Amino acid sequence: MPVIQDFSFIRFSDGTLTIGMTPPCSVAGQTLRFSMMRRFGGDVRFDKWTASGYTQGESGISVLDATKGILSVAIWTRDTSGCDFSAYAYQLARLDSGHANIPVEGYVILTP
Repeated sequence: MPVIQDFSFIRFSDGTLTIGMTPPCSVAGQTLRFSMMRRFGGDVRFDKWTASGYTQGESGISVLDATKGILSVAIWTRDTSGCDFSAYAYQLARLDSGHANIPVEGYVILTP
């Protein structure tokens, strides 16, 4: 069962969400995907990725501590452009060896 972490975020601003696995677990060498959508199971508004060898923000995710599963996700102005002030669902998925799991999910609440 995923851990729920909610965040408030100012629409039309650049910022960073810091996400940690609970309990702490290693994400070293794993492919991670952060997806934000209007509701769980809905169309994805945007994705951020990282994979082995690409851990320093190339696609918006930076691994801060691989052994504890702590990472940051950059949210850029263009990501929230066209989004209403509301709560948007997100999921952080680990994709490895042909299977996926979702250790963290929650809501990003866009505020004025």
